[in-house]
Amino acid sequence: MNPLFRREFFARWRDRRSHLLLLALSLLLAIAAYRSYENAINFTPLNIRVYPATPIAESLATRASRAGHALFSTLAIGNVGIWFVLAPLLLATGVARERERGLLESLQLSPMRPASQIMARTLSALSYLAILQFVTLPIYFVAFSFGGVSEDEILRVWEIVAASAFCGVGLGLALSAQSPRPSSALFGAVALLVVWSLVSIFGGNFSLWLWFLGLGRWVGGISGTLYFIHPLILVMSLCEPLNTGSFAWGKLFPEEALPWSLLGWSVIGVLGLVKATRDVTRPLPPTGWAGHNTLIQKWRKRREDRLKAQREKRRATVSVEGALLADLPFDRLIRFKNPLLNREVKSRFRLRRASAWVWTGRAVIFLAGACLWVMVFFSVFFDPPGRPGAVPLVLWGEWLLGMALVGTFAASSFAREREAGTWEGIRLSLMTSGEVTRTKWASPLVAFAFLSCPLWLLLFALLPVGSWSGVPFRWILLGSLVVVSSLCWVSALGSWISLRAKSTASATCWTIGVLLALLVAAPYVAENLSISNRIALWRYGMSGELSNRVYDSPQSREIYAQQTGIQIPRLYSNGKMPTPAEQQQWARYYEWFRQKELNVRLFQRTLCFWSPIDVLTELQNRGRNSYSPTYGSLTLDDETIATMALLHIGLAGIGTLTLLLAVNARLKKHSD
Repeated sequence: MNPLFRREFFARWRDRRSHLLLLALSLLLAIAAYRSYENAINFTPLNIRVYPATPIAESLATRASRAGHALFSTLAIGNVGIWFVLAPLLLATGVARERERGLLESLQLSPMRPASQIMARTLSALSYLAILQFVTLPIYFVAFSFGGVSEDEILRVWEIVAASAFCGVGLGLALSAQSPRPSSALFGAVALLVVWSLVSIFGGNFSLWLWFLGLGRWVGGISGTLYFIHPLILVMSLCEPLNTGSFAWGKLFPEEALPWSLLGWSVIGVLGLVKATRDVTRPLPPTGWAGHNTLIQKWRKRREDRLKAQREKRRATVSVEGALLADLPFDRLIRFKNPLLNREVKSRFRLRRASAWVWTGRAVIFLAGACLWVMVFFSVFFDPPGRPGAVPLVLWGEWLLGMALVGTFAASSFAREREAGTWEGIRLSLMTSGEVTRTKWASPLVAFAFLSCPLWLLLFALLPVGSWSGVPFRWILLGSLVVVSSLCWVSALGSWISLRAKSTASATCWTIGVLLALLVAAPYVAENLSISNRIALWRYGMSGELSNRVYDSPQSREIYAQQTGIQIPRLYSNGKMPTPAEQQQWARYYEWFRQKELNVRLFQRTLCFWSPIDVLTELQNRGRNSYSPTYGSLTLDDETIATMALLHIGLAGIGTLTLLLAVNARLKKHSD
């Protein structure tokens, strides 16, 4: 047996995080499968051709077949989505961590060839993913036993899982082999997944505009390829064609794209393994691409000469670090009395040597912010009617960029001090633990404020001035406070995790994971468990679930009788047409039931004040009339939206204060 494979395999299973990941994935898939099965079993189709709509009788086999297909679709989509994210992140820190710890040289001096090393890491990761995949077998068998799913569909999903996992493993090893630090490889893997998803989504949804511009019929084929090259989009199109739709512009459908997508993922995985084999023994270059740029070299030479002259005059000790490439123009504007804050903020504006993937991620973030600024600038000065629509664009851009930058900045606050060996100097300084806590928390926010100041200035330029339309100052202020409070909480969370993490890579990984769990997974789980639905029903004196409630049920009529004192007989119970008096009673009862459900749905949306995504969505949709044929207007009023924003600001403030107190208490404990 390959000794590296043996070491990687047993080391991964000795780590308790592997067992926790296995437990978390099993629980997540089991909960999602249970909710999907429950919704499919309790769903009752209605005959809308008659009034009032009556339930349609179904056989047990039809109901079981629908439940099996729903169970299979939920499991397949979740399975492919988790493996698409997990595979590259699992291998992104392997080679880079050994290079950082100085263990890679011993492997290079061993008799093992580079190809054997990469193959051992690949087989170790794939075996771990295969064991995780076998956990889902019982749920697949349950879905197959219900009917509605064929063996070919299950085999097709497993082919997508295997090919996407192999592709992710190849990409993760390629990133890890050329990165100097694990955090750089991890950041590159996350940036690659995000860019891949954005390219697939935009390539599929915006190809129609290229078609109208007369760029030719080949645009549809290219866009269709970009759309279905994403594993999650492909499996969603195969399992839920009515919900996701088929790609018709290029006349490319999921069934036709499946073999080409499998081939493409396999080729990408092989190319990634080949690149990792070449880079694992190749020494890293002393400088990045910026070190070979003549313009930057001349700029650095002029700057070094200027600094040398200043040192001679002022006898300063300013020096340029070996890994420093250049300082951004903000360096001269940053002056704080707090020396730690001054150093922390200035370090965010220094370009250092990094891998090509880190520079690519920086370039993507910079281009996204620049494009957003240009769009808002155009709305401010050249499109007065479109100025109200630019405010949500700025708020969403500030929030997304802030979550990415503030989260990564805060995750490296304490961990990087320990890695650089400067933490003991801070502990022995005259600064108290409270000052250190506040400085580490505030430095990512101040750095992001400098980086995003052009967007904030344009935001307040969108106020209504003269005859120009705009958004009232109240809503701009509320939206800005929601964004700022969320970023304050993210900075406190990253600092709290960084204080407990062993390395910068683990702190960054944990911060990203916690944010995804709280902002993406938690709302999904809460929606599937119908938590807000049950709370809203309890608030209005009802029970059960709103999705399973039928107005003609005995429970609904009993609640109506308890609240109004009027007994409603069941329609057509005696086989005769209802009298006009009974019809009038039923009309009043139906209006009561419809209003009750409308109140429940609006209150259910209000309960999502803890999520910044939902609060920003409600602020964006303010003033838009959302109409439903069944319930009428579903638009929240301005007072309710303002209350949601204020509750979120208060909750974020409490969370920030709690995390900062926890960080301060831990620092005091270690200092004593």
